[in-house]
Amino acid sequence: MKKYFLKHLLLILTIFIFVIANTSAQTVKKWTFLVYMAADNDLEQFLLNDITEMVGIGSSDSVNIVLEIDRAEQYSDAWGDFTDTRRYLVTQHGSLGELLPVEVIGETNTGDPQNLVNFITWGIQNYPAEKYSLIISSHGGGWQGIGPDYSANNDGILSLAEINSALTTARAQTGIAQFEFIGFDACLMGQLEVYQTLQGHAKYALAAEEVIPGNGYDYTATLAYLVNNPDTSTEDLLSVIIDSYMDFYAKFGKAYQSYDLHAIDLVALEGVNSALADFITVANANMTDIFSPIGASRVGAQFFSYATDKEFVDLIDLMTLIEQGTESPEVQASALAVIDAVVGSVLYTRTTDTMPSANGISIYFPILADTFTKEAYIASGISPLMAQDWIGFLDTFHTTASRILADNNITITVTDVLQVGEVVNVLNPPIINFETTGTAIIDLQYVAFYQTESGQVIVAQSPLAIYSEDADGNLRSTYPDGDYQSSYAWDVLMSYMDIEGAPIPVLLEYQTRSSQFKMSGVFCWIEYAECTQAKMFFDGITYEMLTVWVTIETENGTVTAQVTPQAGDTFNPALAILTPEGNIETATLPNSIVFADGVMPKFYYGPAATGTYVVTLLIRDLTGAFRADNALITVNNNDLPNDLRGFPDALVLGVNFAYPITWGDSVIQNLETNTRYYIGNEDGSFFINLEQYDATSLEDFSATVMPFFEQTISFATDPFTFTTATGYTGIAIEYAFGETGYGYYLMFYENGIGYLFDLYMPNGYDETIMTAIYGGFDGTVTFFAPME
Repeated sequence: MKKYFLKHLLLILTIFIFVIANTSAQTVKKWTFLVYMAADNDLEQFLLNDITEMVGIGSSDSVNIVLEIDRAEQYSDAWGDFTDTRRYLVTQHGSLGELLPVEVIGETNTGDPQNLVNFITWGIQNYPAEKYSLIISSHGGGWQGIGPDYSANNDGILSLAEINSALTTARAQTGIAQFEFIGFDACLMGQLEVYQTLQGHAKYALAAEEVIPGNGYDYTATLAYLVNNPDTSTEDLLSVIIDSYMDFYAKFGKAYQSYDLHAIDLVALEGVNSALADFITVANANMTDIFSPIGASRVGAQFFSYATDKEFVDLIDLMTLIEQGTESPEVQASALAVIDAVVGSVLYTRTTDTMPSANGISIYFPILADTFTKEAYIASGISPLMAQDWIGFLDTFHTTASRILADNNITITVTDVLQVGEVVNVLNPPIINFETTGTAIIDLQYVAFYQTESGQVIVAQSPLAIYSEDADGNLRSTYPDGDYQSSYAWDVLMSYMDIEGAPIPVLLEYQTRSSQFKMSGVFCWIEYAECTQAKMFFDGITYEMLTVWVTIETENGTVTAQVTPQAGDTFNPALAILTPEGNIETATLPNSIVFADGVMPKFYYGPAATGTYVVTLLIRDLTGAFRADNALITVNNNDLPNDLRGFPDALVLGVNFAYPITWGDSVIQNLETNTRYYIGNEDGSFFINLEQYDATSLEDFSATVMPFFEQTISFATDPFTFTTATGYTGIAIEYAFGETGYGYYLMFYENGIGYLFDLYMPNGYDETIMTAIYGGFDGTVTFFAPME
């Protein structure tokens, strides 16, 4: 009898405990914050850091923080080093190790849409709330999807079609009408093609047009706000997420210079779709007349993925340039309608100053037909609007360009090489004059080849675009149209890194909008014996490494990701070689940069190696057709200082002088009545400015400019005559300007020209720096008849 009674008592207690536990889990809270972490890849450590941020806040009586994470077999051994998939109700703890799983479900493929369905359904059914949000965190590639899962051989990446089907199924199974927002803590997902996929599934979308740094969102600030303000509106929460994200990376200074985050109203997106469809109709009807302005707009528009070329451009910026570049009222009106619709769909947006035209929605726009991956684009699951209308627009654009430019007389010709003597050096750089013809030009650049036994190695390259400010003060790049004449001053420099105890030439590309340098190569995790293609980015002023981004191949294309090099990891720089057969091949250097704790790799400029160089000028049009012409230049930098360089515009201005090699090229500033050439040091604390004037003598020249001096500066000394170490006589004025400005005006009259130099220190006088800079100038300045 007692046994029977005890059995029933235990059964009743068990049922009671289960009911209490189940009732607790089923308590309807204000928010359920769902996070789907595809961390079975090299982002594992970063995503574990994100969970640590979440654990620091934890769920509350009003907010559920629910996540699923699939981990990799390497990259991090923290938190028990499990490698399967586990689910958590995130509660507050002092450390990540104290957080225990609610479910251990074994190894999964996070790129399988059914796995996403299972997580969403489980999270909503077990942790019901009034509002639901979903964040998917991993590598991103815009329309190419989000993932990958390394255990699934990189096939595990969620395509747009799979995201759409997963969300449709999950909402049907749970009965929820919509998510409050769906966010992508992943690179490049702020794209029209992605947002269209989310229509109907959520009220808002949260994504970045550019790459997202490895640390991702600021979950500490986001969840602290949500837990403390559970009655917050979705709109306010999204603003907090964006602001905290932007403020978080601002603390890192120059390490992260290009990042953004945007909240998009998915209901208003329908207006964007409608306006874009109308624009496509109008553009296709007028393509013969507008293909060239559209091409120029595409080249000049704000682009994304500085780590790899994804050919994603901002939709507002693209339409703005098209509206400004075309004369058709119909095309202009339809472009403005797209702009208005996009503006109306952006709830909140922030971006860095390096991407002033990142407005919230990017779009895939391959500039050349040969780079258009049409089949993959369609297979990804893009909307019918994009699969039919937008692809039709791209095809019309490409075929029109090919038809009209079939007889494009595109040429580039080196007309002269100005140099003193038969050889040049870093103190006496040559100027290459050239002229071009042709329309619809999308690329103009120079490439310097150094002759070696294995072939010609590219040691320097740079665009020769025409840069100008638009009405908003943003820097725009354009290329010549029609007959064009210009010149390029080759600095006779190469970039080097000290690798394995030796100065090794490396190839760098300057990124105009981010003010960074990019170097290609191969990154290797020493601990895992894995290597992949990568890009190393350097600060544009200090030349120190900022970040490393790796490229990962997936079934749908490539995704990019930031990595944090550990001591012992390596990076092998890559060079491009023009073989004797005329092919350009990429060669990875055998020399490895080995990362060490507390030491940042750094490159520097030095005189180009003595030898023979082919400086090639290249031009390309909208069809991809290109032409080139060469200048053969002999360099002798033997026995010259390694820290000085000559004035780039010396030959055309008739004056040369040496200044520190780290200062870079001269900048031309067009004034109201004159042209100023100036160069400056790394931190903007010292400038050398140069202007030319019509004059008949030194005294006449001095009298001409003296009224200007009297109106703008405070004389620290009366004008006095001096003679340079190179034997030239001039007039000098020591002056003060404003509260801290200090400098010297130096006037010379040579070869019928008045030269005005301004050695200016805006932040105050520094005797050591002034002595060094003036000493280099005084000991090298020379005048001669300008060359044309």
